[in-house]
Amino acid sequence: MSKCQFCGKKNPPAAETCVECGTKFLDRDREEPPERPDSLEEELLELLRSGQKITAIKRYREENDVGLKEAKDAVEQLAVELTEQQSLSGGEV
Repeated sequence: MSKCQFCGKKNPPAAETCVECGTKFLDRDREEPPERPDSLEEELLELLRSGQKITAIKRYREENDVGLKEAKDAVEQLAVELTEQQSLSGGEV
């Protein structure tokens, strides 16, 4: 996330201007997204497996810049798919 030098608002990595105050970012102001070895879906699945549903929803919101309801629905759908996979494989996924 790029942080605006003027208002301090965190912005999506690809933002050209601050979503809060409209200040145009210079190339040096933009932060590259951190490299992650695993996909977001794998991270969310691991959080769900360890019973951290709220943390999974927060991570989904951070990465996708969506509202609480949309993130909750997406994570709950992922949880349903995980449960179905576990029941088909005899409890291990």
